[in-house]
Amino acid sequence: MTESITEPKTGRTTERMTETTTEQRPGEGHEATLLLERARATVDPVLRTALGSLPGSMRRIALYHFGWEQADGTPAQGGSGKAIRPALVLAAASAMGGRAARSAAVRAAAAVELVHNFTLLHDDVMDRDTTRRHRPTAWTVFGDTDAILAGDALQALALRPVSPRTPIRRAGRRWPASRTA
Repeated sequence: MTESITEPKTGRTTERMTETTTEQRPGEGHEATLLLERARATVDPVLRTALGSLPGSMRRIALYHFGWEQADGTPAQGGSGKAIRPALVLAAASAMGGRAARSAAVRAAAAVELVHNFTLLHDDVMDRDTTRRHRPTAWTVFGDTDAILAGDALQALALRPVSPRTPIRRAGRRWPASRTA
């Protein structure tokens, strides 16, 4: 940060650098938390529908990786991450075009999160990381090959939300194709 200082004798104003503090005052930082929570609440249903379209074995690994299911397929109480990337996509869209642009960007935000999680699955295998989000990584539970294939499936799945005419179907539900193309 900079600070303006006026010299008493000359009246001349100069700028000088000041130290930045990381202390937060009460109430600060809540905007970021709310932004992330709102992004997660907006994008999670789209992600769940997308993951639901995967074949059974890949769906099981992906839902485990996202923290939504245990390895045995039972529901988990864990979170699926901070949602920083989808929040950035939605915030940028909102800044450029308001609420309508933000709504139109939900599928793109989901795609970004799918790509990010594809890279996490692969990275965990490559680096031999054994924990992610405070639990065993997918490769330690399901094996290297299946974790890599699940990551590949997420990458392929990420292309669907941004493909203008590709609906996703699962159990009678439909993830509508974009109407812009």
